[in-house]
Amino acid sequence: TFEGSARFQSIEAWIYADVNGWTMADDIDDEQYALLLREAQQELARFVTTDGTVMFPTPAHIVTARKL
Repeated sequence: TFEGSARFQSIEAWIYADVNGWTMADDIDDEQYALLLREAQQELARFVTTDGTVMFPTPAHIVTARKL
């Protein structure tokens, strides 16, 4: 496991990536998305840096395999 950091241009970019980058895009309408974004901007504000970007720690599992 590698301890790294996730970085996004903004909370809006983070939420957009999470919603549209996964299967959630099919399960959320525009009104729900707007509500999620408003709530996320309040709840996730602690991850916003002084320049407005977002950064938070996140682990990554690195796995290698080889064919025998």
